[in-house]
Parts: sequence; C-alpha cells; structure tokens
Amino acid sequence: MASTWTTTDNIHTLFYASSLVFSLGVVAVLYHVFAGERSRIPKGLRPPPSPPGARLFSGHSHIYNGQVTSNPSESQLVKWAEELGEIYQIQMGTQRWVVLSSPEAVKEIFDRQGTLTSSRNVNRVAMGVLSGGYRMLFMPYGKQWRDIRAIVHRCLNVKSADGMKPSQDLESRRYLYDLLTEPANFWNHVKRYSTSVIMYATYGRRIVTVDDPVLNDVYTETGIFAECFGQVHMVDKYPVLEGLPRPLQWWRWKYEPYHQKELQLWLGLWKDLQNQMAKGIRTGCFAEKFMEVDYPKMGVSENQAAYVAGTMIEAGSDTTQLTLNSLILGLVAFPETVEKAHKELDQVVGDRMPTFDDFDRLPYIRAMVKEVLRWRTASNDHFQHLSTGDVIYKDYFIPSGTAIVCNVWALNFDPVMFPEPHRFNPDRYLGTAANDMTAGECINVQNPRNRDHWGFGAGRRVCAGYNLAENSLFILTARLLWAFDVKAPIDQTTGEPLEYDLWDFPATNMFGPNQFRAEFKVRDAGRREQILAGLDMFKNDFH
Repeated sequence: MASTWTTTDNIHTLFYASSLVFSLGVVAVLYHVFAGERSRIPKGLRPPPSPPGARLFSGHSHIYNGQVTSNPSESQLVKWAEELGEIYQIQMGTQRWVVLSSPEAVKEIFDRQGTLTSSRNVNRVAMGVLSGGYRMLFMPYGKQWRDIRAIVHRCLNVKSADGMKPSQDLESRRYLYDLLTEPANFWNHVKRYSTSVIMYATYGRRIVTVDDPVLNDVYTETGIFAECFGQVHMVDKYPVLEGLPRPLQWWRWKYEPYHQKELQLWLGLWKDLQNQMAKGIRTGCFAEKFMEVDYPKMGVSENQAAYVAGTMIEAGSDTTQLTLNSLILGLVAFPETVEKAHKELDQVVGDRMPTFDDFDRLPYIRAMVKEVLRWRTASNDHFQHLSTGDVIYKDYFIPSGTAIVCNVWALNFDPVMFPEPHRFNPDRYLGTAANDMTAGECINVQNPRNRDHWGFGAGRRVCAGYNLAENSLFILTARLLWAFDVKAPIDQTTGEPLEYDLWDFPATNMFGPNQFRAEFKVRDAGRREQILAGLDMFKNDFH
C-alpha cells in the first residue's frame, strides 16, 4: 500500500521528535546538576564556591552566556573572580566549569597536576564540523596529541626559533619598506610579515605582497574559525541535541561548507610541496621532514597531516598581526611610550638598525612586548582544559570531567600584580625579574607571581609558538620605533590628536582592534636610506 504521508507530515514528525529529544535533554540536565551535588566528595574537602543564581542553567541565562565580548577585562568571569576569589564553579549546560583566577591556582592545577588537566572538552562544532576532527587545538590529551605536539615543538623550540631569525630579519626590513611607501595600509603589512615568516618556516614559500591570494585565503579561514570558536553552540552545552535528525542539526548548515574550503587550503599547500619535492626542489622547511619521516610513522590520514602544518600557519600568522596592531594602538593612545622607546634606541643603537643581538640591551623594548601581550592578549577566549581525574587544590575538590578555565583576563588585569591595569605601561616591567627572562623562562618560572603575563596560556597546552612570537614582536617593535615616529593623527574637528576607543575590538575569539588611523613618519633621511636598502636585501637573499 502506498504511503499517504505528505512533506508536511514529515516535517511535523521531525518537529515532534526534535521536541521530545530536547525535552529529554532538559530532564538530563536537571538530573546531571542535582545528582552532581550528591556525588561523593572526600571528607575534609568541599566544592569551589558558586555565584548566587549560577548553579542551574547559568550558561543559558543573563548571568553568563559564554559568548566572547569586545571588552573581556570586564566579562562576567572577571567580575565573579573579584567577588569569589581565586577559584569558583558555574554550570554551563551539562558541563561543570571551575574557573581559576590566581597565579597560584593556575600553577598548581595546570602545571603541577598537568597529567590530570591537559585534555579538552568535546567541541562538536569548531572541531567536529568546521575542523573535520583534525585540529590539534581541540584534540583530547593522549598519544596522538602528544606525538603531534612533539613534532610541532621540534619546529618551534628555542633552537628552531633562532634558525628563523634570518627570515624575520629580512621580512621585517620589508615591513619597514611597506610602512614607508604605504603607511595607511599598516594594518595589512604586518599580516604579510607574520604569514610569510611562518609560511616560509613551514612550507618554504614566501608571501611577497599583500595581494597574494594565499594570504587572503589564510585570513578568510582564520576569520571563520575565530567566529565559530568564539560562539557557545547549543549542541556543545546540550550534547543530547546530536540525536536530532541530521537535516535538523542546524549547526552543520554553515560550517560544513567552510570545512571543505579549509581542507582545500591546507591540503593544497601540502600537495604543492609534494610536487616541489618530486622535482628535487627543497628548502629545509618543517613540512619536508614531517612529510618524509614523521607522517608515515604516525598512521594518520593525509588530511590530518595537512591540518597539522596548516594550523601552525593559522596560529603563527594571526596572533602576531593582532598583537602588533594592538601595540600600535597602545603607542598612539599613550604617546609617552614612543618617546621612551626612542630614547632607549637612540642611546643603544644610534643610527644603525637594531638587530636580534641587541635583545639584552633594550629592556624597554622587551617590556613593551610583554606589556602588549598582557594588555591585549590575542585570544578573547578563556583557556579551557578538561580534567581526566579528580583534582585537589587546597581544600577544594574538582571531580574528573570538569572543564577547568584559566581566567586569563582576570589574571592579566589583576590590579595587585599590575597596578592601573588598563594603562599600556611598559614601565611596570622595568627592574623586575620577569623582564630579564624570555617568554619560555617566564612560563616555567617556579614562583607564579614572577610570571610576566598569561597570554600564552599555561600547562601542557601552553602555546607552542611562544619563542617565534617573542622574536617576531621584539624585532618588529624595535625596528618600527627605531625607524618611525608613531603618533595619532590630528582630529580635523578639534585640532587635537585623535582620541581612541581602546575597546573598539570585535567580539571574536581571536582578539585584535578594529581598524584605526595612525601616522608613521620616518625619523630622518639616514633611516630612510637604510629602509630602502633593506628592500634590495629582501629581493636578493630569498629564493
């Protein structure tokens, strides 16, 4: 007998099924929350405190919805830290969050108990859909993650980062030339610089101009990723929604097509290198050894291997350009910092262009780098780990399966550690132990209150590229301020220097300012000549 069901009948059936699934999900959440309260807590221990009203469905209320904002220094997580102290817990859908807001708590739980606190939540949209399950950032803590992390570390450790300095030297000379000839486009010049450095290290190819289509593709991809990762998706809070019929899984509609574009980008670069190697063309880049030696041993797909190399490019390009543009915002908004940098550079290097050899002799420039990483951390997200065993901190009990959050903006804007935290003030680091340490030394320092900032995260999931980032930011900052007077343009209405909204930032996970105006005036004719000569070096010294 032929079916008499209509399309409308099918839609109604799917709707009722979806409603039933969601209702069951609500019941599951209620059970999870209240059963969780009755779960065993060892004698003498207690759960972290919770803010009033934040026990049930707090992640779905006006109190805290988990979405990123344009001013994370005043987010609800930061405000709760001010009220409740160094550790507290909230409920995000079916997930318990424990939020850490003191250097001591982060050091103990993420570093010293790292075997229990280094995994990740299942991220059903950013990992499962947009990334196809391939992105290292979201991988659970296990053998595959450790193997990939070891390979990435080999490419980005201190020795390898030192090997990239010649590339950074030449690319930063090109950056100065671009600023000299096209200052209004400063926004994109650092994108070219940062992407070219990591692209050359990874795949042995350069980004020569801001019009390179690969540059556009990389930043289109990072923009989509930042948008996706910066949202709290309903299915991540309520996993029962995965039981919906696939056509009703709305979170797939947008991001599945973007995954195909992302895969096409990363796999295309991988295939291009394969073709070059087949022709006998080699540069000694990271992906050559990875392709020939590491990847065959790992037993992973070619797509996964391409994502390992691709997400290195993603991370190494976007964060540096966001941070340098935040630095320029700090320079024009706090002009006294430019004067102090000029004074130090004139005394130490004089008329010659600064180099990496000047690192130890330029404490104010080093302090500038640390300060911008504190003042405007390039991630708007709160670094989140997943506990895979019970964790004890002081008399607090954190059960296995808890999302543990490093409250980066509360740490970086702690007025005790960083007085007047909203000011861009490199002086705060002068004379401190932190300013005499590299980024890696600060991350591993035993006394957590000697750490410079938490912009690179903490524990075994700390940013792998901190050596490369520190070197790039140092040479760019030193050369930018050696070459140029950086200042705010005159407001034609008031006749005074332009005033800036220091929180004019998009509410996305990757955190950098919206476009703003700045002036770059070369300091003298001798510096202009050196900048112009640098272009010839750039053209001649790279293949």
